Amino acid sequence: MFKYKIKQGSGVGTVVDAVHLVEGNEEAILEFTKITDCPFIVVEALSLRVANGDEVFTAEEGDWLLKGNSAEFFSLSDEEFKLTYIPLDQPLPQEGPMEFTTFVRRPFVVEAVQVTTENIAEIAAHVGTLKNEGENPYIQVDRRLVPNVFKVHPGFWMTRMGDNIRCYSDHIFRAQFLEMTEDLAAVVQQLSEAAEASTKTVEV
Repeated sequence: MFKYKIKQGSGVGTVVDAVHLVEGNEEAILEFTKITDCPFIVVEALSLRVANGDEVFTAEEGDWLLKGNSAEFFSLSDEEFKLTYIPLDQPLPQEGPMEFTTFVRRPFVVEAVQVTTENIAEIAAHVGTLKNEGENPYIQVDRRLVPNVFKVHPGFWMTRMGDNIRCYSDHIFRAQFLEMTEDLAAVVQQLSEAAEASTKTVEV
């Protein structure tokens, strides 16, 4: 009769005892206070002053008086209660599957150069400090300049888009970038124009 449960969120399914402090529900309120051993005094009409440990609060007429699973008492407005709780015997609302929309990432064009033992010193000037200048050279990356890697070895790639510089291993670079061709340039142009049109529509 007094059992309710949280219907959604992190505490979903948690059970509490609760009673609605409204006219016509006096017998249920009295029974609730007996069953839950609620320490209360009547302030006026359907308003109750309840001791909750060392604290005292007032549950006003129209509120819900609750006893949680840690034996604590508290009150909620009718609106708050109905947003959070449902009767224990009522099935939990079924959340529908998330709805996804398909998008295409806006294209961007970069310039790229592959790191070799011949150009590694020149590239180091843009991304960090050259180490082991003789055999097996590598660049200790300055993360303030290039935040996505720690070291750059021959065979890596450095990309540039304006002032934005990034470095990638050969495997990752070839998985993410294609060398520009006339056909690919036409596709990029078409996608860029579509993205620009979409942006203008949103702004309007």
